Amino acid sequence: MSETKIYHAPLTLKSYAQGQFRAVFATLGVVDHDGDLTLPGAFTRGQPVIIEPWNHGPGLPVGKGVIGCDDREAWVEGRFLLETQAGREHYEAVKRLGDTVEWSYTFRIVKAGPGRDGAKRVLEKLDVHGVAPVTRGAGIGTRTEVIKGKAGEKRPTVKEMKAEIEALIEPDPKWPTPSEMKRLLDLVIGPEAEGKGQAGPTNRDMIAAAIRREYGGDVPSEEWLEVMVQSRIEGLVREQQERCPFLREDQVRQRVMRWLRRPAKR
Repeated sequence: MSETKIYHAPLTLKSYAQGQFRAVFATLGVVDHDGDLTLPGAFTRGQPVIIEPWNHGPGLPVGKGVIGCDDREAWVEGRFLLETQAGREHYEAVKRLGDTVEWSYTFRIVKAGPGRDGAKRVLEKLDVHGVAPVTRGAGIGTRTEVIKGKAGEKRPTVKEMKAEIEALIEPDPKWPTPSEMKRLLDLVIGPEAEGKGQAGPTNRDMIAAAIRREYGGDVPSEEWLEVMVQSRIEGLVREQQERCPFLREDQVRQRVMRWLRRPAKR
């Protein structure tokens, strides 16, 4: 008789290009929410398994893998079949769902014993047919961890990153306006062209002028204005760090400072 057991399990996604992953699907030596106690040695290290569709739904397999285990847990190291639409969709869903992903495995009991230590039964040897991501699980004290940016992972293009970041910009009646922010984005993740000998106010002057306008042209002192300008600049740096996580803090800061020295466009 084939059964299904669901666990909320740690997941590690590897190369995007290859669709590889590692998912822990069973915790050993503890009573699970189904009332079963699975013992170390219940799984066969190196056993090949298929990756089944979400919630063991109908359709062709979406990947393949190999079981690994130690005295604490059992896992599958596998690959989503990115050559198929279903494989690509499952990979993207699992990656984006992050720690909400749970895992289930279908199995046949080879050897089991009577319940003990609060368990209804003790699973001593299992034959696993397949593993699948699911909506709800029975795991205890587990989590899902997604690791991005590993070697070989496909990275978005500069154009794609700019489009995604610009979509987050909301209109603001104060400085910076969307068009001004776009120029800053062009600097941070686009061409780094410097102004060449152009006269006129700089972008930093534009910030100071915007602050003056906010206070009706009457500021307490030039020292106060300088503090406000510095505060606004630090806010821009922090904002760009959040929107450009692919850059280091020093890179963002250097490019923002370079932008501040450029002549303002009108």
